[in-house]
Amino acid sequence: MAGVIIVAGGSGRRFGSEVPKQFALFFKQPLLAYTLSAFERCAWISEIIVVVHQEFIARAEKLCKDLSFRKIRAVTSGGASRQLSVWNGLQQIRQSGKQKILVHDAARPFVSVDLILRVINGLEKAEAVVPVLKCSDSLLFSSPEELRYLQREQYLLVQTPQGFRTDILLRAHQEAVKNKYFEAADDCSLVQKYLQLKPALVEGEITNFKITYQQDLNVITSLVNDILRLNSQ
Repeated sequence: MAGVIIVAGGSGRRFGSEVPKQFALFFKQPLLAYTLSAFERCAWISEIIVVVHQEFIARAEKLCKDLSFRKIRAVTSGGASRQLSVWNGLQQIRQSGKQKILVHDAARPFVSVDLILRVINGLEKAEAVVPVLKCSDSLLFSSPEELRYLQREQYLLVQTPQGFRTDILLRAHQEAVKNKYFEAADDCSLVQKYLQLKPALVEGEITNFKITYQQDLNVITSLVNDILRLNSQ
């Protein structure tokens, strides 16, 4: 069994909204509801820690209550950065003694139970697991001095949920605290930097994309509406 930290501490600045994107509606439900539902349905997840901006704790708690989510252990306040938000979530999860922990971005609301299980199963043999996708687009490196193509075969797209042995993730974050919170892109890069630990890779999912801008949500909403319209003809 594993616990999961859902990182939902953003302010909505890049999304261009007065509320964080995880509370934006997608077919009458907040995006956060879809994210939580996937982990609620996964039999190998026993508890969920939700980390949100201080101003939206009551809103998140009400959402969990209204949708009768049973695995919510705590809704806690996020920090000034994603890394600090995960650290706050870890303080909750460490109290339960869970040996496996997943960290997932709330802004990836279409994560599947199958992907969650792949990450958990990967922790049977590895101390850190990260889902990735091969890069299908061409890549350009751009700087004021140079513009050149990169070999896309050498690059992978990183997703969440990322899985860790709890003690490993705690050690990496503790080292980050000692080093004045080096800002890692995600938790796997934190583990690599401070513990020199190479993660196991599992296959991600193209549908597990991240909602960053309002346009992202508009596109997926339009696609679903088109599918529903075609199916009704």
